[in-house]
Amino acid sequence: DNLSHILEREIETDTIRQLLSLGGGTASLNEILLPENFKFAGKAIMDVPIPGDAILVSITRDTEFIIPHGNTVLLPWDRILVLTQDDTLHLLTDAWELNSK
Repeated sequence: DNLSHILEREIETDTIRQLLSLGGGTASLNEILLPENFKFAGKAIMDVPIPGDAILVSITRDTEFIIPHGNTVLLPWDRILVLTQDDTLHLLTDAWELNSK
C-alpha cells in the first residue's frame, strides 16, 4: 500500500503536481488545481475536510494571491499550495475526491 502511494506521488496529474520535496522526501509542497466540479466548491475551508497533517499554504485565483483562513471560500479553478507528509497526501485527495477521473 505504501509503495502504491509512493508511485502515485511520482506521477503528475492535471489536478496535482508536486513542486518541492522536503524533509528528506518525507513531506512535499504540492499544487492542487480544483476542478470545475469540485465537491466542496463554494464552501469555506473550515467546512471542508482537511485530513492528516495537511496545511493549505496559499490559493491563487486568476491573478489574486490569497493567504487562506478558515472563512476563505474555495472555488473551481483555484490553485492551492498544500504542504503534507508524503504518506498522507492521498488522504486529502481522497477526501476531496480528486483521484477519480
